[in-house]
Amino acid sequence: MGAPSNDDLRKRFADKAVDPVITEIRFPRYKALAPNLTITFSFPITALVGPNGSNKSSILHALYGAPAGKSLSDFWFSTAMDDIDGRIRADKNTLQRFIYKYRIHTKQGPVIGECRKARGRKKYRQADVPSDFAEKKDPDYWEPTKRVAVDAMAEIPVDDAIANLVSDTKDRWNPVAKEVEYLDFRSELSAYDKYLYHAPVDRWTRMTNGKKFRILRKSAGLARAFAGQPRARDRESIVEGVRELEPDVVKNISRILGKSFASIKLVEHTFYSSTGFSAVMRLADGGYSEAHAGSGEFAIVRLVDAISKMERNGLLLLDEPEVSLHPGAQKCLIEFLRDQVVKKGTQVVLSTHSPSIVEELPAEAIKLLGADPVTGEVSLISDETHPSQAFFHIGHTTGLKTKRIMVEDALAAEIVSRAITIHCDDLRGTISPVIFPGGSGNLVMHSLPALALAKATDVVLLLDGDQRIDTADWTECDRIPATGDNRERWQELAKNLLGCVPKHFANTKGKDVDDDSVVRNLRDILLWARDNTYYLDGKVPEAAVLNETEDWDPDAGTRKSKDRFVEIAREVFGHSSSARVPSADILSAQRIRLSGLDGSSPLIKSPELAHFVSA
Repeated sequence: MGAPSNDDLRKRFADKAVDPVITEIRFPRYKALAPNLTITFSFPITALVGPNGSNKSSILHALYGAPAGKSLSDFWFSTAMDDIDGRIRADKNTLQRFIYKYRIHTKQGPVIGECRKARGRKKYRQADVPSDFAEKKDPDYWEPTKRVAVDAMAEIPVDDAIANLVSDTKDRWNPVAKEVEYLDFRSELSAYDKYLYHAPVDRWTRMTNGKKFRILRKSAGLARAFAGQPRARDRESIVEGVRELEPDVVKNISRILGKSFASIKLVEHTFYSSTGFSAVMRLADGGYSEAHAGSGEFAIVRLVDAISKMERNGLLLLDEPEVSLHPGAQKCLIEFLRDQVVKKGTQVVLSTHSPSIVEELPAEAIKLLGADPVTGEVSLISDETHPSQAFFHIGHTTGLKTKRIMVEDALAAEIVSRAITIHCDDLRGTISPVIFPGGSGNLVMHSLPALALAKATDVVLLLDGDQRIDTADWTECDRIPATGDNRERWQELAKNLLGCVPKHFANTKGKDVDDDSVVRNLRDILLWARDNTYYLDGKVPEAAVLNETEDWDPDAGTRKSKDRFVEIAREVFGHSSSARVPSADILSAQRIRLSGLDGSSPLIKSPELAHFVSA
């Protein structure tokens, strides 16, 4: 039996038995995120995709701090070097905060709670606060706050059914009650690796071969612990006793790593100085510890063990789980996570740069982030992302077997498919349309520069005809010097040629941006756009199709033309006048009309389109 399908997971996520589930998180003000950046969770496994610096880990940290009893300050807090927002604390609109929604069922049905967490100042509550902080206030005390109008929060309903979900004063929702597990695979090291590569300075590390000698001495006690014969002094170094993992856990680890382990034991200890985990993994012909295992092996042991111990309906946060795993293991990991969703109702949010992980997920599960290279502000490019779109945005264009034509919507994709059938049906399978959700604006602003700077040769952009700028003079790209003192001229040229200034991804580090680098990148983007951006015939694809198949104004607007296809679908599929017409039926009606077009169609034989598909 294979892994659960996407439909299986959607049904599971909709089931009240998995409640509470987080359905949305919004950031009015948080780190480098654009004001009110909002991410929705409509699928039980969500992937955050974006280049380095797009705050993926920061979003995971906020989710970690969302449930009751958890705080974001475990990961992010002010120091003397980095005072987060002390200078702007007087302005409430700049207060660091996030708001999340969660679904939970009551006897009367499902309700949506809305919880706001913000940074505040309260006296340190711990009993072991250092003396120099004892009388000070903690500037990083994250706590739920009452509903506030400035953040456009919904009114809290007056309903006895939710009495246990809101505060006694009825002015705030209680935080979601949910176990959370956060695993950062870049730092998930075994006790052996922690000591060997990151040991603090002491008499052992100062000594030649000192680390080796300490491991040789201390490994004897660790070996006795695994053998079940620890001495009294050994027990002082054991934090949590040796556990033999359950057979199902061992089976899942074996499947992901492609090995047949007979048994796996795990212990938490301080034998090598700092607290860490060690494992003994036994195969049929012998065993070995984490010292002889790959870092990916140990990380999977920790991951599967941690997930297996989670309560039902928990929240699992994974930071770059692909680290040290080959593509086959990454796919098996996703299969394991799918199983956990169905078996335990686990909600999973992960950050990743891995095509092997992203391509296993549906579009609604993939959230595409991008950072402005000049300001550093992070925006959500797409809340529903095709895997190929995500690959293009992070510059992963190598290894793709097909030429890609990036289009604005499903109708444009159908037009491309029809053109391929007519012009070069024998090449079907080597040329493929890719829908970029978010329209031409996001396509030009974000995807085009990523492709241009990656020097992609296997993809073009095909925009609707109304995006064509008839007055565009591309020869200006050859006349204006690509130097920093011409930055404003290049930005104005981009507006004249593309209608906007695309994100230019300056190749510089730090906050000071080199104008020469910005201009060179912008020039490269425009030159790539000149050679790889095409347009469909007519202005609006819906109007163009209708004009060729009935008496219709080719200059009719998008809304009017789409409404006409709604009526056509209503007639073709027998929907009543008051019924909502499904989008699938509208697309089917458009596909039927397209099937009547042949090679003489102006839309199908658009010179640019015909040239690319027959190349």
